[in-house]
Amino acid sequence: MKRFLGILVATLVTTGLFAQDDRYTMMADTVIVDVGFDAVIPITLDSVTGTLGAPDNLTSWSYGICHDDTLASIVDVVHGTDALAANPLGPPGFSSINTTFGGGFALAIIIDLFGNFFLSPGTDLEISVATYNRTAPGQVPLAFCGTIGNPAVEVLVVNQAGVSAIPQTVDGLLDEMVVVPPTEFIRGDANQDSVLNITDVIFLALWLFGAGPAGDCESAADVNDNGALDPLEDVLGLVQYLFQAGPAPAAPFPTCGPDGNMDTLTCDMTSCP
Repeated sequence: MKRFLGILVATLVTTGLFAQDDRYTMMADTVIVDVGFDAVIPITLDSVTGTLGAPDNLTSWSYGICHDDTLASIVDVVHGTDALAANPLGPPGFSSINTTFGGGFALAIIIDLFGNFFLSPGTDLEISVATYNRTAPGQVPLAFCGTIGNPAVEVLVVNQAGVSAIPQTVDGLLDEMVVVPPTEFIRGDANQDSVLNITDVIFLALWLFGAGPAGDCESAADVNDNGALDPLEDVLGLVQYLFQAGPAPAAPFPTCGPDGNMDTLTCDMTSCP
């Protein structure tokens, strides 16, 4: 019982006088999730064996993770597989998971009230799993914090010797898929001046025959849209359209638009808005 009281006091003590201990790192994952969907976020711990050996085994830890509750809500928080496996006789001796304060959750655990079982040092140890539902667009940082609860639950680990430490932390993120609109260009406008004329023929010929600078938009130079730049076909096709009533360049033409075909040609800069 004396050992239990020592562990409990070390877990709940205010930690303002401690510096972060680089032997321990708590990490929350980053997941891309759309509005209306759930995201499962593993919280893991890296625990490195120090010079004291066995005392670096962890008997308890606590932390909070704060988020903007106007953008996401907590669905569930459970202890991770490594946390639960640390006590082979059953559930943790003490466990508290609080999700009722809004803007985050707080968790505290003592693996065994008598200190007989502990979490051995390791990397990517799953200590909990949090499930969030994204309710609005925008990035949602998942920041380790010591402000949730009354009294507030500190970010803290306690080793087998009853010594507490503040771990380093790596915050997580509910990210969103950023859709980049396709680049628009005018097919045949090799020099990107928004006008199709003989200057494009000259620019394209010098470019493709290696006698002049390369253009900023390979797709615009691919006059016949076959996915390749050909000194004869593309230059000749432009000449035939401009001066011999030949077929017009492939779309997008004569106005700005995206490339309708997937190919490896690039387009870094165009005259299109």
